[in-house]
Amino acid sequence: MDKIKSLSRNKSAVQLARFFHLGSFFKSLHFRFFHPKDYVFSLGFEDISARFYAKNYQDMNALETILIEGEMDERAILRSLLESLQPGDVALDVGAYQGLHSVFMAKKVGHQGKVIAFEPDPRNFKTLEANIRLNELSQILSVPLALGDRLEDKPLFHSRRMTGASNSLIQTEGSDPSQSVRVIPGDDFLSREGLPSPNVVKIDVEGYEYPVLKGLSRTLRQETVRRVCCEIHSPLFPPGTTPALILDLLKSLGFDKIETATRGGQLQAVCSRLN
Repeated sequence: MDKIKSLSRNKSAVQLARFFHLGSFFKSLHFRFFHPKDYVFSLGFEDISARFYAKNYQDMNALETILIEGEMDERAILRSLLESLQPGDVALDVGAYQGLHSVFMAKKVGHQGKVIAFEPDPRNFKTLEANIRLNELSQILSVPLALGDRLEDKPLFHSRRMTGASNSLIQTEGSDPSQSVRVIPGDDFLSREGLPSPNVVKIDVEGYEYPVLKGLSRTLRQETVRRVCCEIHSPLFPPGTTPALILDLLKSLGFDKIETATRGGQLQAVCSRLN
């Protein structure tokens, strides 16, 4: 058992595994033998602590992204979100996956604030709700819907090579439809439910960024929205959509300062309203 643990963490062994495309094997092996009995992992970020379920090594990898420091990685994005939030604020998490960002944002805004988390994939939504209960966060409203620019039902596509975090409303080579999901404009949902305007918005929707922003444009124009953190997945874009189109839309919505960085072929945009 100790030999397996040592091998899974040995730098040379990990590099060799990557060369032979065996990285997933080592991660799976390590998770199989060394996961907590209750599958609950504790994570700390700055002065906030939280707990999350991870039932397989892909879930564990998703949690560990905030432990890796970089120019514009998940850790930097989470820091950007949290530094923009105050107790009592409201945040939107569009493409919440299993709730990593939602949980930390909810702990920052406290029980006087609110986080509205949208996640259309049924498996991810189930884990999202479990993580909300695990952390006793009544201030998170979890919504099993996708956001877009019109009310419709669309197929959700799942990549054969990736985890649940790569589910998308955009079909690409190597993806298959998994189920149909309801899509609604964010402006319409917030208005219909009588929800407050957000102060911070995080968007991670695997290539569907432009319809999401169009459907939220009335909300995003409000001066109460201080920051938008948007992951731009240009390799997944349908014809006619470009990163420049998305950035121009964000500028037109009143975000004067837009900082971008490339990570793994994707563009991370942190958009702030200066006035």
